[in-house]
Amino acid sequence: MVVNWFVETAKWKLLLSRIQPVTWSRGFRSVLSGVTISVFTPNRMGEFAGRVMHLESGTRIKAALASVMGSMNQLLITIVAGGIALLASLDQLETAGSNLYRVKFLLILAGIIAVFFIYFRIPLLSRIGEHYIKLRKIKTLYKSVWVVSFF
Repeated sequence: MVVNWFVETAKWKLLLSRIQPVTWSRGFRSVLSGVTISVFTPNRMGEFAGRVMHLESGTRIKAALASVMGSMNQLLITIVAGGIALLASLDQLETAGSNLYRVKFLLILAGIIAVFFIYFRIPLLSRIGEHYIKLRKIKTLYKSVWVVSFF
């Protein structure tokens, strides 16, 4: 767990690098606060709140969005790795060469490609938000975090 917390701290420092650079100790405290609060909330929803407690008030919203983006990135990797593992073990579930095997293979492959397409088209989808007044503020915050989560 300690190794995982240090990896999470490195990821958190990277996500915050353009918003508000933090030291290792402050980042580690943020990660531990996030873990502590997430224990008491359903589906780890309190993790981002715990992480931003140790930041300055002007950067908390952007940092919370960066935390959400980091979680989305991690979920993307989990889904793709699970899809690849499912593709690799599909021959154990179905007879290779059968029509059902081909359909399942194509559905899983299409799902992996769809996840990538949707994820990498998020900036395009955010342009749709320009037409809705209430979504413009979210889009502005999102733009600053999207660049951080990629680099």
